[in-house]
Amino acid sequence: MGVSDRIQGVATKTILALFFLSGMTGLSYEVIWFKQFSHVWGSSTLAMASVVGAFLLGLGLGARVWGPIADRVTRPVLWYGICEIGIGVLALLIPFEVDLLWQFSVSYYSSLREFPIWYALVRFATTFTVIGPPCMLMGATLPLLVRQLTSGFKLGKATGWLYGINTLGAALGCYLVGFHLLPEFGLSQSNIITATANLVIGVSAVILAFRREFAMTSPISLVIEREVESPDDLLHQHAIPLNMIYLIAALTGCAALMLQTVWSRQLALVLGSSTYAFSAMLFVVLTGIGFGSLLFEAVISKFEDDGSILIHTVSGSVITAIAGIWLLPFAADCVGVSIPLRANYTVNALVCILGSALVELLPAIAMGILFPLLVRISTRSPSRTGTSVGNVYAWNTLGALVGSIATSVWIVPEWGTRAALIVAIHLYLSIAVALATSRRSNVAAYAIMTIAVVFIVSFFKMPDDPLRNNRGMFMYGYGRLDRDSSKVLFFKEGSACNVLVTQQGDNVSFRVNGKVDGSSQGDMSMQAGLAYLPRLLNPDAKNVLVIGFGTGTTSGASLQFPDTDVICCELEPAVVSASPYFAEVNHKPQDSSRFKVVYDDARAYVQGTTERFDLILSEPSNPWIAGVSNLFTAEFYNIASRKLAPNGIFAQWIQTYSFTPDDYAMIVRTMSDVFPCQRLIRISDVDTILLGSNEAFDYTTATIRASQRLVDEAPGVKADLKRYFATSDVSDLLLTRLLLDERGLQKFVDANGNVRRNLDGDQQLEFRAARHLYEKHANDAGNAILGAASSDWLIEQFDRLQGDELHSQPLNELATLFLDMGHKPTAASLVQFGLSKKPNATDLLASQLILSPHFDATLLDRLLALSDDSVAFHANRVGLSYWNKQQFSDAVKVFEGICAKFPQSATCWTNLALNYERLGDLQNSERAYRRALEMDAVNAFTLRESKRLIPNIARSVNE
Repeated sequence: MGVSDRIQGVATKTILALFFLSGMTGLSYEVIWFKQFSHVWGSSTLAMASVVGAFLLGLGLGARVWGPIADRVTRPVLWYGICEIGIGVLALLIPFEVDLLWQFSVSYYSSLREFPIWYALVRFATTFTVIGPPCMLMGATLPLLVRQLTSGFKLGKATGWLYGINTLGAALGCYLVGFHLLPEFGLSQSNIITATANLVIGVSAVILAFRREFAMTSPISLVIEREVESPDDLLHQHAIPLNMIYLIAALTGCAALMLQTVWSRQLALVLGSSTYAFSAMLFVVLTGIGFGSLLFEAVISKFEDDGSILIHTVSGSVITAIAGIWLLPFAADCVGVSIPLRANYTVNALVCILGSALVELLPAIAMGILFPLLVRISTRSPSRTGTSVGNVYAWNTLGALVGSIATSVWIVPEWGTRAALIVAIHLYLSIAVALATSRRSNVAAYAIMTIAVVFIVSFFKMPDDPLRNNRGMFMYGYGRLDRDSSKVLFFKEGSACNVLVTQQGDNVSFRVNGKVDGSSQGDMSMQAGLAYLPRLLNPDAKNVLVIGFGTGTTSGASLQFPDTDVICCELEPAVVSASPYFAEVNHKPQDSSRFKVVYDDARAYVQGTTERFDLILSEPSNPWIAGVSNLFTAEFYNIASRKLAPNGIFAQWIQTYSFTPDDYAMIVRTMSDVFPCQRLIRISDVDTILLGSNEAFDYTTATIRASQRLVDEAPGVKADLKRYFATSDVSDLLLTRLLLDERGLQKFVDANGNVRRNLDGDQQLEFRAARHLYEKHANDAGNAILGAASSDWLIEQFDRLQGDELHSQPLNELATLFLDMGHKPTAASLVQFGLSKKPNATDLLASQLILSPHFDATLLDRLLALSDDSVAFHANRVGLSYWNKQQFSDAVKVFEGICAKFPQSATCWTNLALNYERLGDLQNSERAYRRALEMDAVNAFTLRESKRLIPNIARSVNE
């Protein structure tokens, strides 16, 4: 190898390295900009289609415009550097442009929202105005560098290497931005880092462009030189007409994006909808395309029959796509089995990548082969290499644009993913059949038609079992799901997600992409509580906004109050279509003239509407799901606070499961910086409501009385409260569930050490919550909340709202909660306060006995001396507490006292017998068992224990 060849080789490697890096930045921008625009338009399907369309159109136009330019310039690498610098500069401006665009969007939202097509077109046009220019520069880079490298490569070789290297760079960029940059630095800093990288790449390219080895001869002399030196490089260029090549590029681009859209939907069911799962899916596709392109240049390009290669590649796309479809259930099973391993961050990423690879990798490799192959076939002269690359790229991108929008907006919502797969595969098959027929290759044509028939027959015969992939095995595990006991009531593949309603026994469950987001039993206290409990603090509320329809219960419950208008924002129409299956619990909100559904992203609606609301009830899905975190940022809370009417309340549902205290504290801190007044309501062990208001909460005695009248005059509300909360007494409801004020919430944040807020530019919650989804310690938030509660503040509430007429039951319920969760001092303070108000409260006396460090016979005698009907129940509580602490001798004393007062209770005698047994006093144990049987020979508890133990006791005594 001569010196000039070595120099040229170094130059080539330098260009490849730069293009690898620019691939990384290009994908980073795609992710970053999509997230930034979701803050403007929301995350609805039409909104995202507008952004995708603008991005792809920019790439295609850039390639088409710059392709011919690349053929006319003598230093393409110089112009490549200029384009990279331009991309970096424009990227730095985009956050400011997005901010202006947000203000612009608010101004026309109300007038265009009722016209979705026009609204989508305006969103597309304004989005393209912002990201179109940098995307056009991105589209220019490939034709420019291919043109540069044709002076050192055989004709067409440059395309495969550059496209492959660039795509592999994009795959690495996908990994870095999804797993490292965004979680560590957030959107704003990641955008700056990526733009800086572009500037460095661009400046480096400009400097290199003036080195001698990067100089090119003129285009005309290059053509003569290339044609003389390497006539074999001119391929069978007239075998396939150019128009057909461009049509094939468009159809394959369309089919590829249709498949990728469907894979994204299907793998969300298998892996979950977290941002890490989506990053893994995109990483696998890009890796496959990159390796496919390199495979073409390393192996396939050595074959000269391009038509045959094209036929076989397209046919391979069909076969591998079909194989991926059949492997999808297997992938779901594997992911379900791997749940115990997914708590590890690295293993979780590996599971997502391997699960995606089963479905996507082989078809993606075929996609990677097609692009450089089409460029080689379309190139008519070395001097028009840039034009050929630009034209193929443009047509391919145009097809991708059509495929992406048609699939997400039209085909899947109307006919489902199965139809989209059939259309995509038929596009590939039509290309293969047309090529085989044009080459008079009947054998190939018949073989391809056979593949088509086999596919159609097998795919339509594939059992349509929604449970197979929509049961959320990624979250609940393979073993926990009893498939045979669930009955499918409703299934719909909507534009944004899959909706499944199942019934198991009397419980009807509502699933979105496999995850349970509501039910007719276990979730009812939360679904109804979000409507009722915040309303009790604002009884004059009339205008209510509900974010997220779910089962429809929150909306329907809100309508149970007279003269109340409810607007509900819901992204997916299929969710609302499932409402009739919850008619027994959701009060049929759609039947009310006071109810309206807005099918749009809640963020877009709230920032654009001119309405003011007395209550905003935010109940989206969990914030670990990609996109949902947009409704948990400081910017959104600021928007919502401005949409509240005077004394209005913003109520945010927050789960405590799969959430660390730090995750929860981040939301508290974010809301507290926006709303000067806050409260926390605890619904259950796993559900809470965080309240925010611009004015002080007014729940004086007069407010409570007004709320009580409101409840008493609304039969539906009263019945629901008794059904799901065991009481309709407003004071009892609030005093047992309203746990923290501003000071308590600040104490909670301070104790959990979280100083970061969840911002649009730094969406930590989306990434942190997804990381903690499978961690066992991620369920400590609920207990940490109780640890921040102040007994003084809780006592103040009881004293102020109940005065001298203290109801001991709710106070004891609250004390028992703190005691059971290990917060003994708080429980003791509440019990002492209650006894000071009501010394002979049976439940509080029992709790004092449980809290006492030592057995107190005097206190027990005082409890048993009471004539209250609940004495036996609460005395048993005391005895069982000693049993649980393994203080069996103290438990015997308690149960002896209970049996003396209630000698007819078989349960008491049985409990006494069990404690005697644990002490080793077998004779007294047998005596107590037999006495229990005398009292109630059919008592299930007594029979079970006596059958198990009396023969053994008798045998031991005889021995």
